[in-house]
Amino acid sequence: MLQKKNILLQFFLMVLCIFGPLVSVQAADKVVVIPLFGHGKPLKNIVTVAKSGGKFTDPVAAVNSITDASATNPYLVIIAPGVYTLTHTLIMKPWVDVMGSGENVTKLTGGISDSVMWNSAIVYLQNDTVLSNLTIENVGGNKYSIGVFSEGGSSLKPAKIWKVSVDSTGGIYNSSIMVYFSSAIITDVNASCQGGLTNEAISILHSSAIINRVYASASGNSSQRNSGVVSGYSNTELNDVRVSADDGIENDGLYNYYTTVQMTQVQAIGKGGTKNYGMSNIMGGCYLNIRRSTVIGETYGVYDSNPDSGKTFFSQSTISGGTRVTGSGILSCVACDDGRGNALDGSCQ
Repeated sequence: MLQKKNILLQFFLMVLCIFGPLVSVQAADKVVVIPLFGHGKPLKNIVTVAKSGGKFTDPVAAVNSITDASATNPYLVIIAPGVYTLTHTLIMKPWVDVMGSGENVTKLTGGISDSVMWNSAIVYLQNDTVLSNLTIENVGGNKYSIGVFSEGGSSLKPAKIWKVSVDSTGGIYNSSIMVYFSSAIITDVNASCQGGLTNEAISILHSSAIINRVYASASGNSSQRNSGVVSGYSNTELNDVRVSADDGIENDGLYNYYTTVQMTQVQAIGKGGTKNYGMSNIMGGCYLNIRRSTVIGETYGVYDSNPDSGKTFFSQSTISGGTRVTGSGILSCVACDDGRGNALDGSCQ
């Protein structure tokens, strides 16, 4: 019992360090009130997970135990340091946040892989939830290997991923983070994937997403295509983001189709294969506004095969590797250069 109390005390001290003076402890009824990150509501329910001494030893069981979470009754699941091997997906619930003890301190790992992508994730993230301060690893084994799969109704608040490292391998298709028919805010994240025929570090599909201060990389010398960030049928905003794709047959730092993208201070690199593009705009309907960014491709910095008169606007940016437009898409540059001290003209040539 003393050991259990000590473990719980350590958890509460960790929360105090994170939330500072905004935390209050009421000794009489043992209720801890914490402003829930991203929700603005006081948190009255904490569920602890630890290798020993916590209420649960399994993060999945901890989340499954919660049945009464709501906007007025949110929960926080705190996971202590350690490596937790999952055999079933951790399916998050609205108004239940999951927080580890830090990247590379708390790790969720496993080989959860299936022929259906939403059955192939370590964490299934829903809107009105926050996932933070941990590392996620999926080693795959079947068709799909996904670290975090986010899905949720558009009427709910966006899911948030904060201070998380994600790595996916071992599938035919690997994706570290997939946002699917959902909305998400991804901040301070490292996302990597490798080894499949298709590797996409971050995939935004039929969704909206804001991506801040993120590094995303995809690689694999037997891959047909590697992409750092994919945006399809979506509205995506990238701020202070670094993406790279290398060693596949085709490597695209950014891969866009039927999508709208706003980019500021982004570096996108494609290298190491037969076809290497900093940015690929394909299949039409792409509208991109790019500022103070750099796109680098060993084949082309920008490859635009947009057949539906899509438009891409660059300002104060660098395009290294040149540009190629094969469809009816429009490239426009203002105050841009080629990375070697030469100014680009209004059509990015």
